[in-house]
Amino acid sequence: MTAGELIALADALRPNQYASADKLRWLRQLDEQIRIELLDTHEAPGHCEEGGSPTRQSVSPEEGGRIAAAPAEPRDDNGEGDAQEGTAYTAETELLVPSPWDEGLYASALFCRIDLLNAEIEKYNQSAALFAAAWRQYADFLNRSRAPRGERRWKL
Repeated sequence: MTAGELIALADALRPNQYASADKLRWLRQLDEQIRIELLDTHEAPGHCEEGGSPTRQSVSPEEGGRIAAAPAEPRDDNGEGDAQEGTAYTAETELLVPSPWDEGLYASALFCRIDLLNAEIEKYNQSAALFAAAWRQYADFLNRSRAPRGERRWKL
């Protein structure tokens, strides 16, 4: 799903007065957070350790999303860069989270911002609960399907 498709969906579900540029900025920030907090903390799908066998089951991009090749580095691009490629973040930018998690996660995040800025606290609380559940579902999937990055040692 692209950022533009998600913005059109969110506008259809929850009409609002905010510009598409604002929503693109919010989505870019969310993609950065997803990349830093979820994707960069796990091995790429099908990554092999020294023994040559996958650390966990291989996951295709359709099932588990895309992952940045290197850990996140702070960027100084005034919020206009693509979370994955380091290019301009536009309506044509592919979102990091794949289907079936994309709509729920990104739409609820936009709804949270819209509701908070409109001071609609009851709606915000509902949107925030939906966002937290969607985030947890995607994070749980990553934890089940990918090994964590870093050294794995048992302490007794």
